[in-house]
Amino acid sequence: MSALEPPLQAFKTRWNALSANLRGAVWIMVAALLLTAMGGLVKQIGTGLETVQVVFFRSLIGAVLLLPFMLRSGLEGFKTKRPFMHSARTIVGVTGMFCVFYAFAHLPLAETVAIVFSRPLFAVALAVPFLGEVVGWRRVTAAIVGFIGVLIMVRPGTAAFDPASLYAVTAAFTAGTIAILIKKLSATEAGTAIVMWFSVGSAVITFVPTLMVWIWPTPLQWGLLALIGIIGVIGHNRRSDYCQQRLLHRAPRNCALSCAQARGSVRGLVRASARISERPEHAR
Repeated sequence: MSALEPPLQAFKTRWNALSANLRGAVWIMVAALLLTAMGGLVKQIGTGLETVQVVFFRSLIGAVLLLPFMLRSGLEGFKTKRPFMHSARTIVGVTGMFCVFYAFAHLPLAETVAIVFSRPLFAVALAVPFLGEVVGWRRVTAAIVGFIGVLIMVRPGTAAFDPASLYAVTAAFTAGTIAILIKKLSATEAGTAIVMWFSVGSAVITFVPTLMVWIWPTPLQWGLLALIGIIGVIGHNRRSDYCQQRLLHRAPRNCALSCAQARGSVRGLVRASARISERPEHAR
């Protein structure tokens, strides 16, 4: 063990020497790779089970895996000065999770990823009224072009329009909203509180809807659900959510939103590589 201490200590020293912005961006990129695997699993299981079931098990397993941290923290882990904002973050998060899972199950993977890429555009738009962000003409132009691109992909009013694409757009909007909510929450709340409120709250919200549409999973589907929950909590709750709130708290807003966009790029690249044979127009 002692032989490993110098290299580990050297790595820790170099890691701590990095700026808070860069460390947060690295953690989010790592989380994106983990979430990519979850997206592929959702694509495989999403047409055999109701989407709300997948969301519920993703949330339930996340809450169970976080139970040791909850027990160790006790009620202190849930202590908050902003219960209503936590509730709003949970509702928006569950809505976004449902929408993106539904989109992955019913749209070609490449098309879903491309639409979800628009979430930084929503974050920029929301940052103006809620964070006091000053947006220059370059960013306004980029946002307008981005929204035009979304309309081209969604193709409303044409024969090629798929209503499921609206779920992907909603998922992008909720992701941008969550970035703003985490930014505001992280000003007063601990990262553990943000994670725990969402994990427990999302499981509670989806419990009754899951019972109403229950379909017994096959043994293979049980295994996929377990993997979705495990990968989701590792990549989303413990790293992505926690590190994103740290990044949004410490980093300049422009940097934080750029890192969020980079995370989407990595996720889309790996997902597209994993399912490169899937064609957007002929996979339905």
